[in-house]
Amino acid sequence: MAKAPRIAKQQQEKTTKAPRTATQQQEKTAEAPRAAKQQQEKAAEAPRAAKQQQEKMAEALYTAKQQQVKTAEALHAAEQQQEKTAKAPHAAEQQQKKIAEALRVAKQQQEKTTGAHHARPHTIDH
Repeated sequence: MAKAPRIAKQQQEKTTKAPRTATQQQEKTAEAPRAAKQQQEKAAEAPRAAKQQQEKMAEALYTAKQQQVKTAEALHAAEQQQEKTAKAPHAAEQQQKKIAEALRVAKQQQEKTTGAHHARPHTIDH
């Protein structure tokens, strides 16, 4: 019978601890839905973040393509300028030939005019 008070005391301690344990268990149980909701929110955020990243990459690709087009246009303009520059000596030569021909014709015309003037007999009418 000496054990009875000790068993009763142990039983009383267990009974006293039971509400605390139950409260802790209830808090853990209540925390579970919050943790699950947070996990769900993180999972829902992942596709949004991926979509944003995809949009950024698409924008970067678009910008790169625009730059490529601008570079191609600049290259084309430079090639055209190079062609014009290459043709310039030929065009200058042609222009020089035209000027020389015009001068030759003008000299011939002048000689004809001057020659015709000197070739006329001078008559003096009194």
